[in-house]
Amino acid sequence: MINGEGMNIFKVLASTPRSKFTENQMSAVLAWLLNPYMDHGLSYEFLKLFLSKVLDKNVTESGLLEKLKQSISEENINVNIKIIQEYSTNDGSIIDLVIIIEEAGIEKYYISIENKIYKKSVADDEQLEKQYQALLKEMNKGQNIIMVFLVPSEEPEGVKRMWEKLDPKEPHRKEIVTWDNICEFIKIILNKEHTCENPPLPEYLRHTLKALYGFIKGNFDGYNANNSDSSGKINQAADRGRLTIDRIKNDTAIEWVGIRYGLSGLRKMVEDEGLDGKTFQCTTHTKRPHPHWLRRELFLEEIKTK
Repeated sequence: MINGEGMNIFKVLASTPRSKFTENQMSAVLAWLLNPYMDHGLSYEFLKLFLSKVLDKNVTESGLLEKLKQSISEENINVNIKIIQEYSTNDGSIIDLVIIIEEAGIEKYYISIENKIYKKSVADDEQLEKQYQALLKEMNKGQNIIMVFLVPSEEPEGVKRMWEKLDPKEPHRKEIVTWDNICEFIKIILNKEHTCENPPLPEYLRHTLKALYGFIKGNFDGYNANNSDSSGKINQAADRGRLTIDRIKNDTAIEWVGIRYGLSGLRKMVEDEGLDGKTFQCTTHTKRPHPHWLRRELFLEEIKTK
């Protein structure tokens, strides 16, 4: 232990110099917690807290959640849960997580979760609506779609725009959940153990939940997130590495794109070699590392018609 802090495995994994902790990684952690059949020892506890947040009040009061038991051998158990990561729809849309609730052998609820952990990570305002329309084409009558948008906060403009574009029709619904809500679920689980309302948690799980709570509250930053380089070189913690043009278009957290000789170098590259197969060094750092680096918006504007 250094300076009173124990190691946080999530902060360690987020401390790689060339990339941030990814949304896919965080989705995998969430899927592990939500899946009652995993080895975390929570059974349905975390899942029930999450479902209580996103399901309609009439559904929760109908006793659906009470049918989620640890044992599947009891005669009255007729609810099954599927957790699918990177769910692929027929039209090629990829959804971070989908929870499928099956009751009495019938798939009744599709809970689609689009996960954003950074405020600048919204690239397509219509992403949620496209996912909803794709699911709608695949659903049978009597199935309900709940579109969940999991975000760091409800305030960023990109989040608001995407949320407003999503327009599910009855009986389908949309729900917004923040990562602060996830932290509240973690606190409830830990407090219930502390007050003896729940059985003791496995030691590794208790530490994992506390580490995850601190990681979320720390904005998913690694140990080197606050490192700075006053020499004008690229900040390693903010370095995105070399990315394709499509990746640059989709990653709105990028601030600068590195081009040898700057704008004139980019224009000469387009004229002499073209852009096919090219990759470019990128950073999320707000300070311009070097005069040859271009703002992402300027870079995309320059290549738009190329």
